Amino acid sequence: MIALGLGLGLAANGGPALRRYAVNGVAPVAVLDFERHFLSHPLALTRATSATYADALRAVQTAPADTPRYDYSTGKRALLLEASATNLLPNSAQFEAASWGKTRASVLANAALAPNGTMTADKLVEDTSNNSHFVARTGTQIAAGTSVTASIFVKAAERRWFALVTADSANAFRTTYFDLQTGTLGVVSQGAAGHVAQIVAAGNGWYRCSVTQTQAASGNFNFYPSVASANGATSYPGDGASGLYLWGAQLEAGAAVSSVIPTEAAAVTRAADLASVAVAAGSYDLRRVDAAGTTVTKGVAHPGGALTIGAGSLYLLSLFPAGAL
Repeated sequence: MIALGLGLGLAANGGPALRRYAVNGVAPVAVLDFERHFLSHPLALTRATSATYADALRAVQTAPADTPRYDYSTGKRALLLEASATNLLPNSAQFEAASWGKTRASVLANAALAPNGTMTADKLVEDTSNNSHFVARTGTQIAAGTSVTASIFVKAAERRWFALVTADSANAFRTTYFDLQTGTLGVVSQGAAGHVAQIVAAGNGWYRCSVTQTQAASGNFNFYPSVASANGATSYPGDGASGLYLWGAQLEAGAAVSSVIPTEAAAVTRAADLASVAVAAGSYDLRRVDAAGTTVTKGVAHPGGALTIGAGSLYLLSLFPAGAL
């Protein structure tokens, strides 16, 4: 466990530091401002494994177990707190491995600088066929009704368009196109409905491309990162040399993409972040500001001791005397 705090502004009247966060003239009794590096009370945090986060330049970094992650994925500094998650795809950055099938394409290993600053990004190169060109990870077992999110980091090389194709247990193929030059979505879910896609800049020309869908029935989930020649075009005559850079493939249960979980020969689980702040017994109004917005919870009775901080990308948590908000 790690405990961090500046120990400022703890006077009974709130002190100058806490009065800066006053609402309606009432100062909070505790403030954790992660965006501005101010903690009036120590933060306690445990996590049984290492975990990744995006630094101020959007580069992927790794935090050791039991250390907080100050993440800039949203463009602002936030304490990243996540539930446990498992990347179900082995060899998440080794597309040359046998676990990734190659269809009318080849893989050049360690061909570019990856989002984590290592020379581990691979290049997916199309062949000369007039057809689709992709790598594949098939046969991952997903239970019926499970929301799953597939994601991968991609960077343009000779081709600017990337297609992420998925197929569920009902053999419903869903194809989403991503423009790696403009960082925008093209055609989404060609051939099926109920499909959510996202593209997020990851620095140095990289984008994290993701899709979320629900598994129709228990069975296989298949994942096909593909080179595309244009928006809506995965089938085309290749030139035998053009392609895209790939890194950090991930398949996880859940309706949103989480931080990168690197894998090698087997699936890997990232442990949950467990965070709290110690406060005196009393009744509080809580104001929480995170990537999802601002939430106010009034009249929270607390017996004293550790107050659990829930998951999210947290910018600010402030506690006021009950009735202040």
